[in-house]
Amino acid sequence: MLPSIPAGGKTLVYSTVDGHDIKLDYYLPSKQEGCLPAVIYYHGGGMTAGSRRITGFSAGAYSARAACVYATPKPAVLLTGYGSAGDWLLDHWTTGRPPTSITKLVDLNEVPNLLADKTVVSDDTPESGIMSNRFALTVRWELDGTFLDGSLGRPGLGAKLNKLDYAERAAAIPEDLKPAFLQLFVTENYPPSVFVHGTADEVVPDQESKHHYEQLKKLGVKTELLLVENGPHGLVDFSSGIPPRPAEGSVEAYGRALEFVTEVFNAV
Repeated sequence: MLPSIPAGGKTLVYSTVDGHDIKLDYYLPSKQEGCLPAVIYYHGGGMTAGSRRITGFSAGAYSARAACVYATPKPAVLLTGYGSAGDWLLDHWTTGRPPTSITKLVDLNEVPNLLADKTVVSDDTPESGIMSNRFALTVRWELDGTFLDGSLGRPGLGAKLNKLDYAERAAAIPEDLKPAFLQLFVTENYPPSVFVHGTADEVVPDQESKHHYEQLKKLGVKTELLLVENGPHGLVDFSSGIPPRPAEGSVEAYGRALEFVTEVFNAV
């Protein structure tokens, strides 16, 4: 059974693609007057996982970064933890590579069946309850170097970019796909941003956060990069059991990140 939405949470459909409803959960504080914050939760799947409440490919950082580029008004501040879309032109995304640690959590033999599943999403949580089998599609992208192909619906894109030196790749992106490469649209109007990332992240490399941080620093935008030494993807210690404990140094990094957010709000 899927976990229920926490008390006070509501769900709405914010877009429909090919008859498939794309949803988000949102939470409002119990106080009903004055200026109130809202928490919007995109996390939990979509492309390669079923329910939003099944562990899978979340792309939460992509949504947040996209809002900083395209939303009106823009977010007041950005905080990402080990998030992608800071630099999608890295070799990491265009080159086939050895399987990461998440590979053991899925059954790659299920890929043909998953590709034949035209329902788009399915609540196929394995008996372990850890991860949807659909996440095997993401692992397949890693092994084949087809992450960009799958994410953007353009077969051969990763291989095309991989033939070029890093500095040449931005110019080679098809015009209709350029808006998806958020790093191309970072300007001096970008919100203050703080990045938390583990230096041992094999799923989303810390170069993503480093690149975004350096872009903002050069533009004079308030920013901070908090690297957690030897921190893995997720910044948790999976060897500590279920639920896993925070990775060493991650709590302190998140604490500083929240201080950064507070500083931005206090300066308004």
